Amino acid sequence: MVILLIRSQSVRAGGIVSMSDIRRTPSGIVTTTESGVEIEADYAPADGVDPRVGAPGEFPYTRGIHREMYRQRLWTMRQYSGFGDPALSNQRYRALIEAGQTGLSVAFDLPTQLGYDSDDPLATPEVGRVGVAIDTLQDLDDLFDQVPLDHANPSFTINAPAPVLAAMYVALARRRGTDLSKLRATLQNDILKEFLTRGAYVFPPGPSVKLAIDVIEYCNEVTPSVYPISVCGSHIRDTGATGLDALAITLADALAYLRGTVDRGLNAAAVASRFSFLFCARQDPLVEAASIRAARRLWAYTLRDQLGIDDPAALKFRLFNSSSNQMFTRHEPLNNIVRGTLAGLGVILGGAQAATVIGYDEAYDIPSEEAQRVGLRTQQILAYETHIPATVDPLAGSYYVEALTDESEQRLAAFLAKIDERGGVVKAIEDGWIQELMYDRAYELEKGIANGDVSVVGVNTFATGGATDADLYTLDGALHQVDETVVARQVDRLERHRAKRDGAATRRAVDDIRRAAQDDRNVCPAIEVAVTAGATVGECMSALRDAYGVYHEGGKI
Repeated sequence: MVILLIRSQSVRAGGIVSMSDIRRTPSGIVTTTESGVEIEADYAPADGVDPRVGAPGEFPYTRGIHREMYRQRLWTMRQYSGFGDPALSNQRYRALIEAGQTGLSVAFDLPTQLGYDSDDPLATPEVGRVGVAIDTLQDLDDLFDQVPLDHANPSFTINAPAPVLAAMYVALARRRGTDLSKLRATLQNDILKEFLTRGAYVFPPGPSVKLAIDVIEYCNEVTPSVYPISVCGSHIRDTGATGLDALAITLADALAYLRGTVDRGLNAAAVASRFSFLFCARQDPLVEAASIRAARRLWAYTLRDQLGIDDPAALKFRLFNSSSNQMFTRHEPLNNIVRGTLAGLGVILGGAQAATVIGYDEAYDIPSEEAQRVGLRTQQILAYETHIPATVDPLAGSYYVEALTDESEQRLAAFLAKIDERGGVVKAIEDGWIQELMYDRAYELEKGIANGDVSVVGVNTFATGGATDADLYTLDGALHQVDETVVARQVDRLERHRAKRDGAATRRAVDDIRRAAQDDRNVCPAIEVAVTAGATVGECMSALRDAYGVYHEGGKI
């Protein structure tokens, strides 16, 4: 059986005036209310629009990057998922697809994220724990078993080893005979935020940015429909930055990457047209929507006025938005379903192109299958049981939302100016200024929760006691269970893989990666050859470590 990722057309058939009154858009959205009122695609004032608000699909894109937005095409529903070995993750992906999910979002385990093979002594305790273990090209093939690559449109949350996974995905497409011009995917490939947040970097900042630009250049040349970078503010926000500060840092990171590609001789407009962004929303939907609208507008003005870009495709702020981990609580975890719904509402009101509503149980562990299904159903209810997608930017013209959008844009611009005053985002990271700001604000938030200034229902407001394991079974679901046999299976697969490959050819190909890095060439073509020859993720990353060294951040007190 081959699974095709298609948009669900299953919506409720009854409950409106007459079946003949149903009006459905190309995306499957019903545009007639239960009382028979026809919803227009767009509403605008009779006396003309404010040019800074504009029309949907037109500069400065405040109201969305497409003319009809969700009436023409719904947002991509991607639940972030991956655990164990490729076979286990593939089963989960197929279950989500069968439940109506329209895109994949791949979570890798920590060894893969840091470029270690599963049999490395440093890796073994973490293999398959918080994501899927990927060591070889065959692992990636098994991960997408029965999922055609020209329909999958996966998002890869991978950063330091992004050159390896990008080249491996291309190698897999070639193996399967997939037309590379139709290959779709999004690579996170945002290493700067790793220096700010999780610390999942490998190489020093300079080589790290160089490798990120390698991926951008390689994908633009080989896979024109792939988004080679998704500049990520979600980790920055969850580490402690406010929503607007995190957005500003994200925009600064994106401009640093974009200017780096220009320095390499790439066309700024062509590169920017394949940029995407990842952010996270919390439980205040109107504030979140206004922030998204402001970021979209500021990005368009910045590229036009500072970089001279006028190509509409390049000026569009393409956003994949998740609900925030930070707002989810261990106490009364079912309340997190409501928090996730409110965050998802803000994302959709703001006009994101893709969304994840994370599992309600993620304060305990990576999500169970039930929790992921609830997150997906939340998105589907927003899409098919409300009329929010039936009209473009339904908040446009609200005195509150427009004022909040303007104020948000001003604050974003002011923070970007502060970063520029400090010599740019890379210098601000190296000096520790951004990290100090995030940590201070994280402390203030936690202090506010502790003293009750920040309300968290069920924790410090209307609290009824601590959470128990029994709280997690109200919906007949259980926490994610770790399969303790995964490590042995994955190591056995790796040993058998190494035994059957041409060892000499693999070593030569890995040596070519090392030479490409030492010669300051783009490493991705050499990596593609190497993984096709049987090189593992760890072997490719080891060659890059030899060339670039390993970064250890100094501590600050």
